[in-house]
Amino acid sequence: MFDRKTRTYPASLGEILEIVWLNVADNIHGAIEVHPLHIHGDHFWDIGSGEGEFDPAVAEAQLQKRLHNGGPIKRDTSNLYRLPTASQPNEVVSWRAWRIRVDNPGAWMAHCHVVQHQMMGMMTVFVFGLPKDVQSLNLTTI
Repeated sequence: MFDRKTRTYPASLGEILEIVWLNVADNIHGAIEVHPLHIHGDHFWDIGSGEGEFDPAVAEAQLQKRLHNGGPIKRDTSNLYRLPTASQPNEVVSWRAWRIRVDNPGAWMAHCHVVQHQMMGMMTVFVFGLPKDVQSLNLTTI
């Protein structure tokens, strides 16, 4: 859940997060972009992607298919595609789902790799671990 005070997404060590990214057409012309999404600090399991609104049943079916074919791929970047090619303003056109086990304490940025999109706000911070977990890190080596 988003913490309005710190403007981050905090998560406890050992927690498993399912992060769902939505590709929403712009609010004026309905333009759609591709977004290469990346997270720092750890890799995630790429659960799946699809057209339109996120559907947990579709994501789970994709995951089960991947499990029978060698498993999902662990990544640090994946694409949120521009599906379909035409849309209405503010329409959700596609989604991408990640699953990550929180086991690397720190404050980690997740963002679109297109710099212009970062400047427009397509970035956020996940804080993995309680304050005591993050404060216990030996940061003098950085």
